[in-house]
Amino acid sequence: MDPHRSFSNSIVKGYSGEDTKGGAFWENNTMSKFSLIIFKNSNSAMGMYAIVQASGKQFWIEENKFYDFDKLPLTRGDNFSLNQILLVNESGSVQIGKPFLDSTYSVQGTVLRHLSGPKVRVYKMRPKKKTRKTFGSRRKLTRVLINSIAKK
Repeated sequence: MDPHRSFSNSIVKGYSGEDTKGGAFWENNTMSKFSLIIFKNSNSAMGMYAIVQASGKQFWIEENKFYDFDKLPLTRGDNFSLNQILLVNESGSVQIGKPFLDSTYSVQGTVLRHLSGPKVRVYKMRPKKKTRKTFGSRRKLTRVLINSIAKK
């Protein structure tokens, strides 16, 4: 076996030699077709969205969708407003804050419920010492419905 031989042509799915019928080099590559479908669907469904900072993380939020934030000190059914807005895209017009937008936009939400996240298990073992310990935890979350992203 020649050590300088490249195997890239043999492992690429859909490779069928040099330019084949109509110049299609990747005729059966499902990944490129899949990414094109996602790209088309995401552009057609893209409305108004915002990137906000909440619970120490940044979230891409859209209207009438729910998100899980770290536990908020609010009760079920409370309405609230997010004020740390980093970016707003309103039908192609993008407003970017430095770091936050001043109070020109408002994001309104409603608390749906409080819940626990998935269980995370941590297993610690010291080899050759016969010591083993298992820890587990579940994050406390608040499910929030975003009602509106609007200009004030």
